[in-house]
Amino acid sequence: MESGLTITAQKHRKNKSTCEDDLFYKLTESLITHIISFLPTKDAVRTCVLSKQWKHRWTFLTKLSLLDHHDSSPSSNFVSFVTRALLLTRTETISLSLSGQYDLSLLDAWFGIMLLDGTLKNLRIHSHFKLPFSTFASNSLFKITLLLEKLELHPESISRIKVPSKPDIHFGNLKHLKLYQIKFKTDSTISPDHIDLRFPHLTKFEAINCSWFLDSRAVYVHAPLLQSINIKNGTCLLYGEDNSAINFVSSLHLQGFTFAGYCIPQGIIIPFPCYAYATIAIEKGPVYSPDHSIFGLLSQFSNAKQIRFHVSGGIHEFAEERLNSAVVPKCFASLEDVKFDIDGVQHELFLAKFFMENCMMLQRIALLVDSRQDAEVLKEYEEKLYSFEIGFRLVSLNKRISVKRNVEKRVHDIPQPLNNQLTPKMLLDINILMNSY
Repeated sequence: MESGLTITAQKHRKNKSTCEDDLFYKLTESLITHIISFLPTKDAVRTCVLSKQWKHRWTFLTKLSLLDHHDSSPSSNFVSFVTRALLLTRTETISLSLSGQYDLSLLDAWFGIMLLDGTLKNLRIHSHFKLPFSTFASNSLFKITLLLEKLELHPESISRIKVPSKPDIHFGNLKHLKLYQIKFKTDSTISPDHIDLRFPHLTKFEAINCSWFLDSRAVYVHAPLLQSINIKNGTCLLYGEDNSAINFVSSLHLQGFTFAGYCIPQGIIIPFPCYAYATIAIEKGPVYSPDHSIFGLLSQFSNAKQIRFHVSGGIHEFAEERLNSAVVPKCFASLEDVKFDIDGVQHELFLAKFFMENCMMLQRIALLVDSRQDAEVLKEYEEKLYSFEIGFRLVSLNKRISVKRNVEKRVHDIPQPLNNQLTPKMLLDINILMNSY
């Protein structure tokens, strides 16, 4: 009886396997190739060579993912594999991750194959070291006929790209630009008065620890379709070279702007009027941007739909009289969310009160306090914040402001500083409700 059941089970498994095989072979070749393309390229090649029918299928992959598996020095096998893969495929997407240092001539050869075949649309290069860009590689990025739509360059060390010394520089069909630690310079010994960067199709601009032609007085970015700008400066290496400004002259359809960092080494100019949602996060670090740089950036968002202004690392000390005589920035008309670190000192209370009195759209103030502070100090600080409510009822100009306190430990809700050092904080989350009498 058991033997009969075993034979039946074996037949069932065999029939099921046959059905699955038949179903698999009914898939179109293009669909199979598309599925295999999601594998790392080495695994895709290993899969294909298992079958004579699939032996050359890997050369039709729609995406190449090439990783050297964290080898400290380049291996000849990896170099040979990458070169062969680039030569034998005509793919739209390439992701190249390099853990070792590679010869400039080899990188030039790879750039030449990737950028000049006319099919590549998405390119991502990550390197654990500096990326050495030769004149040839740099010039290849600025071909008007280049079909590249998304470019991500992510070296772990500051890398320089020298571009052709001409007033107009085109980025072809680029739609998404994401750069880490790239310094752009011209290949001329004479500093140009200005540089025009033309991105006719760009919609998303991301730059982390980057600088744009600091030897030039002005950099004009012509990106009429731009919707999102994300700029972060988590290093002070570029500070002090702020003799130029990057001007997004034609980005009238901007929807979102984000700046984060503890220095603004290069002026940022947004087209007026700007209705984008804005987030500006200033971090107190080794070098701190002067007030005029921060408020110069904030002042450009007087028509913004929403502004979030965050300061971490503490507020520089100042006298209350300075706030009493200060001109309220126009951007306060749109400010809805404010967050900054506090040390429990008086001038920070002045600033919190200044925001609450002058930001008519304010919905939330988040005050981050070092959780190691004495409990009595925290309690005293909370009581001072609560005392604002009475004052607001007296001078609210026909508006009553009630302050709802919500004190809780929320370490995971706090943005991690760019230096990756996270101090446990106590979040004093003040939700502000504004109602007419």
